[in-house]
Amino acid sequence: MVIETQEYRNKGWISIGDFLGTGRLPRIRQYRKFNEARSFIQKLGLKNQHEWNQYCAGKSPEKGHKPNNIPGNPYRVYKNKGWKGLGDWLGTGRVANRNKDFKSFKEARKFARKLKLTSLRQYRELYSSNKLPIDMPSNPHNTYKNKGFINYADFLGYEPRQKKK
Repeated sequence: MVIETQEYRNKGWISIGDFLGTGRLPRIRQYRKFNEARSFIQKLGLKNQHEWNQYCAGKSPEKGHKPNNIPGNPYRVYKNKGWKGLGDWLGTGRVANRNKDFKSFKEARKFARKLKLTSLRQYRELYSSNKLPIDMPSNPHNTYKNKGFINYADFLGYEPRQKKK
């Protein structure tokens, strides 16, 4: 049975317990304050979204169980209360690409061409080893789509290989 609570919102709706006559009110979960919760999570040493999801699902026995007073959806609970992203929450410092400020396409292409790289593989190796500035994207073809990106040969400034016939 599904009860559409929205329909009864301004017509006396209190709770499902009241509706069913049990008198039970929903338990409102009390979460730790943001800084306290974040400090607890950072001590676990989780490295990324996958590890966070595993921890929340109880699939990281070496890390213990997530306490009930730490939300599995901290971005919702702590929105406007200190939430800056998962990298801040976990303590990795990682910022999601969609939240980064990258060089303009022309600036990035000019910078990339000065590197004198001859392949996408070389660019990715530099990126993976953190030898590129933080305002250079990991995937320029996505970042600069519809902003001037043609292909990696153009972006990096090398002559594309001719396909064998």
